Amino acid sequence: MQADVTIDKYFDAIIENKLQIVKSAPKKYIKRVDKREQSAQIVTNCPSIFYAILYFRNEILNYLLDNKAPIYTTEKFQAQLLDDPEPLDVEKNTSALLFALCVNNAYAVKTLFDSFPELVLKSSKAGTSILELSVRFNNESCKQIWQNVKVLKTLIGHQNKAKLNPLQTACLFGRNEILRFWYKMMSMFDELRAEFFKAALMLNDNFNNIVELAEELIDFEACETTEDDKFDSLDIAQLIMKDALEYAESYKDFDPAIKKLLQQLTNQVEKKPAKLGQLLVVTDTAYNDEEYDMIQNQIFNEKVERMKRGEVSDELE
Repeated sequence: MQADVTIDKYFDAIIENKLQIVKSAPKKYIKRVDKREQSAQIVTNCPSIFYAILYFRNEILNYLLDNKAPIYTTEKFQAQLLDDPEPLDVEKNTSALLFALCVNNAYAVKTLFDSFPELVLKSSKAGTSILELSVRFNNESCKQIWQNVKVLKTLIGHQNKAKLNPLQTACLFGRNEILRFWYKMMSMFDELRAEFFKAALMLNDNFNNIVELAEELIDFEACETTEDDKFDSLDIAQLIMKDALEYAESYKDFDPAIKKLLQQLTNQVEKKPAKLGQLLVVTDTAYNDEEYDMIQNQIFNEKVERMKRGEVSDELE
């Protein structure tokens, strides 16, 4: 039976999602590449696992992984992979995980990441890791990597040739959606929450409006910190303001850019005392419960008045 399945039929079966034919093919095919001429459906030098990822053939992908299919491909294939291969920034040995990110195959990303977590930190000759590229791609499949706690901790220590870690790269590229997602995750770990602001403040020329991020976080979903303790989005915004000023203070003596940021934060808080000024006040542990409740009621009443004036439409939702 195996002899009846040629190498060409094997690759076609993957593309056409014919699992039984793939299983009946000689096992040695799994380690080969497709050397046929490039056509509408065929890419030269493509290992079989890449076809399974490209066409979202999940069952076939699992079968190939179970049979130790190669998870890297060649520079020649990488150059033909996409119409514009440059954004990959990988000079050779493109991994299946990177390809899955490119085509936004979330199932393949999760499956490959679970099997080969070390791929996340593999870098190209240019010094760009998959973890950093996931920040640039910013698609749904990337969240399979970001929401892993081990990866979150790795965000801090891993650096590219520019001495930036992925967290700083997100700041540099203005990926506020990613930053909000990460902050929600990092709020569960004090040391990670601290590093979040160290990264943001070191790149303040590109991420210089932490107050704006705090405002956006007011609309955040609930962030669970422990089984019995939950922060709502306003609490997270309060933490952001507190952390931002704390770390700006700690850096201001030796970084002129941080001095500038601290002044910007101070000015913005002074301009918006009804909303953001209160965020700083309620983080002060000197206030007792009665004073805290009074401040919270004041904030609520101010929101009601703003809604009546038509300044906001959904702040109370």
